[in-house]
Parts: sequence; structure tokens; C-alpha cells
Amino acid sequence: MTTWSTSCMDVTAEPGGAMLFLKSCCCPCLVIGDIHRRAGGIGGFACGCISSTCCCPWAPCVMAMSAQVIAQRAGSEESPMKACCLTACCHPCYLSQVSRECIIKQIQPTQFQMEIILIK
Repeated sequence: MTTWSTSCMDVTAEPGGAMLFLKSCCCPCLVIGDIHRRAGGIGGFACGCISSTCCCPWAPCVMAMSAQVIAQRAGSEESPMKACCLTACCHPCYLSQVSRECIIKQIQPTQFQMEIILIK
């Protein structure tokens, strides 16, 4: 497995640069919402944004799920525990790293096809 394209501590790395890091510091809910949307999480951007704003303790949980999906789609590996800890301890750096990975690998939300199952 490969690793992330940029380092967690490389806060001015492109794409996004210092502005993405500033956004992660000042408005982390917007970055978490975008990551959650790109990961195809339930409720998309709104659910990721609201759950990390209104229920601030839930932000590491949202990222534990979303970052793992982003890493897998980027051909990497990330444990939910590591994602949860990094979000809790150093959220601006980690949110910037995961967001940059979405942009670099052009990760977009997947569309799920709903199937109707008839039970007889």
C-alpha cells in the first residue's frame, strides 16, 4: 500500500496550501463536511458539517469513518483509530492532509444504485 501524497505536518502543501490549513483551523466543520461528502458518507456534506459542529465530540468519529474510505480510494490504508486520534489531537493538520488527498486523487462521492427487493 502507498502512503498519503502529502505529510500531515506539511500545512502549506498544494493543493490548498495555507488557505486550506486556515480553513481547517477556523472552520473545520466545512472541511469535515467536504471530506464526508467525498467519502460518500450518509447525509453528505450537511451531515458531516452539522455533526462536527453541533456535536463537536463526534468530529473524530466522522473522520474515523471518512478518512478510512478516502485512504482506500487513494490506494492507501488508514486505521479508524489513527484517524480518530489525529482528528482529536491535531485536527487542522490532519483535515488538511485528507482534503488535499481528495483533491490530488480527484476523489468524488460514489453513487449508489438503490435496488428494490420484493419480499413474498
